[in-house]
Amino acid sequence: MSSYTHRETFWAAGVDDGNAAAAAAGPATKQPAPFTPWGQYSSAGRQGKPKIKHSKQQQQRPVEYKTPKALLQQHCQKVNLQPPRFERITQPAGVDAAAAAAGAAAAAAAAGQRGQYRYKVILAPPAAPAGSKGGAGAAAGSSKRFSGVLTGPKTYQLFADEDGWASVQDAQNAAAARALFALHKQAAAAAASGKGSSSSSQLEQMQAVYQQLERQWAGLWDAWWGLEVSGGQGSGAGVEEVLAAEQEQQRDEFLRSLLVEQQQQQQQQQQGAQADASAALSRGQADAAFADDPNPATAAAAAAAADAESEAESDDAESAEGELVTHGEEAEEWLLAAGLDEEQAAAADKAAAAAAAEQQAAQQQQQQQRQQQRQQQAAAARRNEQLRRQLLDWRSSPEGAAMQAQRAKLPMAQLRGQISDALAGSDAVVISGETGSGKTTQISDALAGSDAVVITGETGSGKTTQVPQFLLEDAVLSGAGSSCSIIVTQPRRIAAISVADRVAVERGEAGGPGAPGSSVGYHVRLDAAMNNNTQLLFCTTGILLRRLASDPLLSGVSHVLVDEVHERSLQGDVLMALLQRIAAARNAAADAAGNTLGNRSSSSSSSSSSSSQGGGQVPQRLKVVLMSATLDANIYSAYYWGCPVLSCAGRTFPVSVRYLEDCYAETRYVLAPDARAAIRAGSAAAASAAAKRKASARGDAGRAALLNAGWGDEEALQTSALNPNYDPEVYAEYPANVRKNLARLNEDVLDLDFVEELISWADEQTPLPGAILVFLPGMGEISALMERLGSSSRYSRGRHWLLPLHSAISADQQRAAFKVPPAGTRKIVLATNIAETSVTLEDVVVVIDGGRHKERRFDAHKRMSLLVEDWVSKAAALQRRGRAGRVRAGSCFCCYTRQRFEHSMRQYAVPEVARVPLEELVLQIHLLGLGPAASFLRCLIQPPPAKAVEAALTALQEVGALAVLPASADSASAAAAAAAAANESPSELAMASYAGPAAAAARGWDDGDEESHRAAAAAAAAAGGVEVLTPLGRLLAVLPMEPRLGKLLVMGAALGCLAPALTIAAAFSHKSPFSAPLEKQDELERIRRAFAAPAAAPTAAAAGTPAASGVSAALQGMLGDAAVGGKPLPPAAVAAAGLAAEQQSDHLLLVAAFEMWRLTGAAAGERAAGAVARRHMLSQQALDAMLELRRQFASLLQEAHLLPQLTPQQQQQQQHGKPGSSSSKWSCWADDAGHPANRFAGKPEVVKAALVAALVPHVAVMVAAGAESRPGWLDGRGQTVFMHPSSVLHELTAGQLQQPHVVYQEKTKTTRVFLRELSVASPLALLLLGGSAFTVQHEAGTVLLDGWLQIRVPAATAVLIKRLRQALEQVLAATVAVSASGGSGRQQQQQGHGLLGRESMAVMGLVQQLLAAEVVEAGR
Repeated sequence: MSSYTHRETFWAAGVDDGNAAAAAAGPATKQPAPFTPWGQYSSAGRQGKPKIKHSKQQQQRPVEYKTPKALLQQHCQKVNLQPPRFERITQPAGVDAAAAAAGAAAAAAAAGQRGQYRYKVILAPPAAPAGSKGGAGAAAGSSKRFSGVLTGPKTYQLFADEDGWASVQDAQNAAAARALFALHKQAAAAAASGKGSSSSSQLEQMQAVYQQLERQWAGLWDAWWGLEVSGGQGSGAGVEEVLAAEQEQQRDEFLRSLLVEQQQQQQQQQQGAQADASAALSRGQADAAFADDPNPATAAAAAAAADAESEAESDDAESAEGELVTHGEEAEEWLLAAGLDEEQAAAADKAAAAAAAEQQAAQQQQQQQRQQQRQQQAAAARRNEQLRRQLLDWRSSPEGAAMQAQRAKLPMAQLRGQISDALAGSDAVVISGETGSGKTTQISDALAGSDAVVITGETGSGKTTQVPQFLLEDAVLSGAGSSCSIIVTQPRRIAAISVADRVAVERGEAGGPGAPGSSVGYHVRLDAAMNNNTQLLFCTTGILLRRLASDPLLSGVSHVLVDEVHERSLQGDVLMALLQRIAAARNAAADAAGNTLGNRSSSSSSSSSSSSQGGGQVPQRLKVVLMSATLDANIYSAYYWGCPVLSCAGRTFPVSVRYLEDCYAETRYVLAPDARAAIRAGSAAAASAAAKRKASARGDAGRAALLNAGWGDEEALQTSALNPNYDPEVYAEYPANVRKNLARLNEDVLDLDFVEELISWADEQTPLPGAILVFLPGMGEISALMERLGSSSRYSRGRHWLLPLHSAISADQQRAAFKVPPAGTRKIVLATNIAETSVTLEDVVVVIDGGRHKERRFDAHKRMSLLVEDWVSKAAALQRRGRAGRVRAGSCFCCYTRQRFEHSMRQYAVPEVARVPLEELVLQIHLLGLGPAASFLRCLIQPPPAKAVEAALTALQEVGALAVLPASADSASAAAAAAAAANESPSELAMASYAGPAAAAARGWDDGDEESHRAAAAAAAAAGGVEVLTPLGRLLAVLPMEPRLGKLLVMGAALGCLAPALTIAAAFSHKSPFSAPLEKQDELERIRRAFAAPAAAPTAAAAGTPAASGVSAALQGMLGDAAVGGKPLPPAAVAAAGLAAEQQSDHLLLVAAFEMWRLTGAAAGERAAGAVARRHMLSQQALDAMLELRRQFASLLQEAHLLPQLTPQQQQQQQHGKPGSSSSKWSCWADDAGHPANRFAGKPEVVKAALVAALVPHVAVMVAAGAESRPGWLDGRGQTVFMHPSSVLHELTAGQLQQPHVVYQEKTKTTRVFLRELSVASPLALLLLGGSAFTVQHEAGTVLLDGWLQIRVPAATAVLIKRLRQALEQVLAATVAVSASGGSGRQQQQQGHGLLGRESMAVMGLVQQLLAAEVVEAGR
């Protein structure tokens, strides 16, 4: 059947919104009347005042639909043509016989589900009767009754790319529709040229036929009309629009005639003005006589005449509007009969007039809305046809045909029909790929009536690139392309960008994503490429979550595809929970509006349709597709209401798998007894293994005796292995070296010696070309293996590329892994799990899987992050081996046994929500208004541990972002507060306004249970407290960063050091700018420590060397080396480089390096900045990203009203700082030293005080130690901790440290519990800004913060500090409160509040003076 069949465009048939649902039921639907040309009136009423004619056609009579064949037969009889004759077409028009088969195949491929029947219709003028004198001329003359259309036989047929029908009747009707359109269009053109009747009458006849056509044939007319008017570009107006234009033209002509008549009347009045002036005196006398006339009858007669004239004019005006008015004596009689006096009657008339005016205004508004809707619908139809033409043109081009053939070879192409059918009867799909194709048919049969579908496809099946294209192409071919908007989420930005690039190539969009006219785009953090025409948007999961904050129902989005759901990321799980709610709300509203599940036409056109009530939009259904290579499809199917699952077969090329025992056998590798991966007798590993074996040997006396005897010989070793996982019976058929290796192997340690041996063996056995991809746990293993391979002569001859792939390396090194080496060169890539799903190396033919990875886990009890090494899951192992075989048959060598893979590895990875901190997520939950955090998190597909949620709530309370109101004695008030908090949910309010009753479904309960659920929530809140975001919490929730970094921005702005705070937050939100290859890590550490070293004495400036003061001697030399062209670096850059000197702060180290680079670029340009970055091992990409992040963060603070409005000069500076502008990228208003938020930006003690305020309670205290030794440290829990070796404080002794307290960014555990990113904290900063509980211990002369941190200070001084602390807290609270209320900066300044308030400036100035005095005192 034709692609037009499924359009069923109600607007094309002229059905109004109120009858749209009824139109689908059958031909009895009432149609709107044809347009009446504006300005046609009846003769009723006063002459010259036309009255609207209410014709019978305007009474909404039912329209009887007819087939095009029947209408064409009637038309031929009417205009005296011969009956139409239909003939079947055996090959497309314009295609010779030799290409018939190929053309038919191409047409079938392009049309998707079209049929095989194609017909044409032949029309001819009547044959001349025998003996006729006129002959053919007479026949031709009789046919001219219809504007002289035909003078001979003529054939009508459809274009080849839109033809092809499932039945003979449909094919003949399509040809008849084409003939009718061509005949009426030709007649209208003839009338316009003056050769026939009026153009308006011909168009009315055309509209009459158009309204009798069934919907699918009316859709054909609209498409043809658009092509006719636009010259083939698909942007012309439809039939309705042309008629509307004709009416508008007639209306304009009528108005012009009225204007001419009015001007003539004005001229006549001006001509009679002089005559009126000459009679003025006499009229005045007559008026005076009339006023003094004692006869009241004369006055009454004059008044009656005036009233009659006034009533006549009123009657004329009202009759022009077609309304009945009574006046004169008849009106008086009606008033008397009603018992109303004149005042009451006037009030009644006034009220009636107001009601009539209101009704008329409402009718006009409805008419305007309908007209606007018709215009939108017509524009959508034109856009649909344009998209369809573009798609067919691309497919018919040589490049498009080649790409189509390439895409058809992918396994996912076999599922195209099933995916389309599934989404036609479902609102969500889960696509998977482990099972065979036989199961697909069974699943497809169970799709009807479901609201969700799930798709799995193994690596290489094409799910990521093909499924979005399938959906868009099917929508375009079915005439719904303009309403199709697809969002595809990816877990990592590199994946979103690379997939968007690939899809753009496959769609023939040469400009790439985001180019003008391109339908493909991407949006990731700090980068976006999209336009108004983007219909396929690839974005990271976090970007879509941010959009939900402002668009909670994803308006205008038709499909959401969530890729790589098997990774179970934190954001991915939250997104799936929100999509479940959104789909429930939108689809319930769509069902209520008649856009039911399985209704293709209504679903596809709902975005451009309007409801009959209020003219609102008919809700569009939301389709959800979940995709992954390996996942537990049943879990996702159950989560989405039991949705069906579609599965796709495996990869493009087969991959052979060899497990550890097979690798030992093929390489003949021997594990040395003293190897790192070998278990040695007497070691801790051996003792642990022995304990396991003894436990398993209970009941076996002989074996127990042998175990107690120890391992004296090889025979004992063979029978009783050190490896507790070794089973001799499983490996009895393997060679002796395999059994010995496995018997003594410590499987929890990756044997790098064996990995090196395996790489060499695979290199020898695998022919070129083809790359080797090695999966290793982390950067340490990558570095160690790089050193091993680099020192081997085998890999130092230039025939191998040794490349690392890790998120911590530079961007240039990452891009090198994707390059194809020259002929004869082998590429060996050493990667972590970043290469599992995020990136694809197309030339890999060998994968060596270490089987282990490092992941971050959160200990909720200790509130500490742990970096642990563990076995990967089965799903990850399958993903890794799937990386081979992309270009040809590949191989995978596993460093784990088959027994471990099949019996010990967990099936899927531990969800991230169960192993990471949840603070940022809890803020987002409250910002979206999703209720108490614990309640929403229980709705996730797998809820997090309760302790993790409690730890997040506690951390947010410590930051000051969240307040949990305790249960008061008045339980009713607490319950009311809980209910009020629930009622203020923006997401639920949006769902309620959109879907009405569907909001309950979106929240996860039925309407009947809503009151009980709310009551239960209120009772629980009354018992355990109500979670409420503080004003600070609302600020932190809109900042896309960890809450403590967000607080750093707020405190930095409040304390006057915004620019350094922005730099620190940008560095930790992205990554450190310091970056170096593995072989230069030692040099990088020397550079970092040079920034923090004590300042050297100023020296004379040599040629090309800046006269640096305030920087260390080592850094002075580096600054001289970085000079470009013999010119010294700008003085401002040199001064900035000394910001971290002797400050003992990892945070200020980042600020110093960044400011040195930025100020160099601002003063000397890109080349000089690049030289500085290279000399100091700074990543140019990371610096650019930080520059953009700082600008974004500053804008967010301003949008949150924390910072004042920009001045015109600052706005110009902000504009110049935009990426891609012609002006300097270095300028940003947030770096302005004169800005009040930066008045103390150059004071290190103030910056460190802001760090204290943001990071507390992340404080550690020095343990007493000798002055020459490195001290120990204790955290707030009394746990012993250590400084991380990467910190500049790590090597400092107790005597060198300036203060006994440090604040830290995070605490992690590897071999020890380490503190990372440290800064020393002064006691005064801790007293003023640290902790929530401040207790003065007068007798001891100390202050106790938060019950554990004790600082020695005299009691009198402590009392003064406490008062200053209270004043500081009040100022900060006022600042945040003004920001939360939306006040502008100027209002803050006028009111004396906020950052620019007098009180704030005074208090912050006093704080800075005290901190500076403390520094001076400490230096004495």
